[in-house]
Amino acid sequence: MLPGFVTHYRGYKPTIRKRCLNMKNFLFKTNTNINDNNYWIDSDYIKEMKIEANTVEEALTTYVKNAQDDFYVIISKNAIANKQKMYRDSRKEGSVQIGYVLAALTEIQKESGSWVKKWLSLWIEIEEVSSPFASTEIE
Repeated sequence: MLPGFVTHYRGYKPTIRKRCLNMKNFLFKTNTNINDNNYWIDSDYIKEMKIEANTVEEALTTYVKNAQDDFYVIISKNAIANKQKMYRDSRKEGSVQIGYVLAALTEIQKESGSWVKKWLSLWIEIEEVSSPFASTEIE
C-alpha cells in the first residue's frame, strides 16, 4: 500500500491522510571538508538526499540518521545545537540563508590499514523542491 493512503474508499476515490498534504520535499546538497591537511576526502562524499518532511528541522533529523547509516558520518546532538547558518549573497535580496554548516566525525583508513577518527565540516545547502504537476487539493 502507498504511504498516505487508507484501505477504505468513498465512491471510487481513495481518501488521503491529512498529514500528507503538508509534507514538503527537501533536497540536501552537501560539500564535505576534512579539518586536517594530512588527509583527503571527496567533497561530494555525502551524496544528494531528497527527504520528505513537514519542516526543515524534521528533515535535518532524517538527514543526520541517513548520513550515519549510509556514509558512516556521525553528527552529534551537540553539533546540531551549534549549527552555523550558511548564507549566499543575492543582488535582489541581500544575504539569504541557504543551509547550515555542521561539524561531524568519521573514520578514515590510513595506508597502514588502521583507522583514525577525523573531524569534518559539512556545508549543507537545503532546497525546498516542488513539482509543477503535484496538486495540494484532493477531491
